[in-house]
Amino acid sequence: MDQLPDAAHPIEGDGFTGLSLASFLQLLAQEGKSCILRLRSNEGRGLFYLWDGELVDAETDSGAVGLTAAYAMLGWREPAMTVEASVDRMRRINLSLTRLLLESAKHHDEGPGPERSAPIDEPGGAQRQPQHSLLTAALRNRKGILHYYLIDRRGHILEQSSHNRQVADLITLCIVNANQVGNILSAKGPQRIILYLDSGESLLIVPGAGGIVGLHLAAGLSANEVLGPLRHLLTTPMIQSGPA
Repeated sequence: MDQLPDAAHPIEGDGFTGLSLASFLQLLAQEGKSCILRLRSNEGRGLFYLWDGELVDAETDSGAVGLTAAYAMLGWREPAMTVEASVDRMRRINLSLTRLLLESAKHHDEGPGPERSAPIDEPGGAQRQPQHSLLTAALRNRKGILHYYLIDRRGHILEQSSHNRQVADLITLCIVNANQVGNILSAKGPQRIILYLDSGESLLIVPGAGGIVGLHLAAGLSANEVLGPLRHLLTTPMIQSGPA
């Protein structure tokens, strides 16, 4: 019998207290839960995102995401907790939960301070994919980017943050069709494609240097807001195509 509330049925009211946040996160991990853990306290509000028992992301109402948000929330005193249904969330946290809790305890034992900056949480990550590690790091740190898709010129997925594999196929199809229209009209290929969803969110597709970048954007976030800070990365050949 599950010890935890069913994530498909959110807890009503103000949530529950009495169990430490660290202990509850460990229970969620042990039971392999996919859910959102919503926190409310005098120090703020925030969310932990778990998928199959792994902590993949966190965010606070102050705008912090990833490890920075996780460390901040682990220092909150007696937060009220609510379990909600899971969502497909970009992975910004790659530390094991055990290591995260140990690092947090060490940090908070050293005394209060501003929200902690996130340490490097992907040992060997830069060695695995040097051509686009800087770009993916920038995408993960940008609030409002819900998911990213990096695709080479052949349509092969280099990396994506979503569990949905069909979106990358849609992105490739959009670029192929746009290029065909350009050839018919003797025009250059598209600089960007934007698909607007009924939810108010959007899918921004940008042909980059050596590949295609797809960005699932939160409602209210414009393409120009996103592309401005990332332009130097998108024009650098870090997304390398395979051999011809």
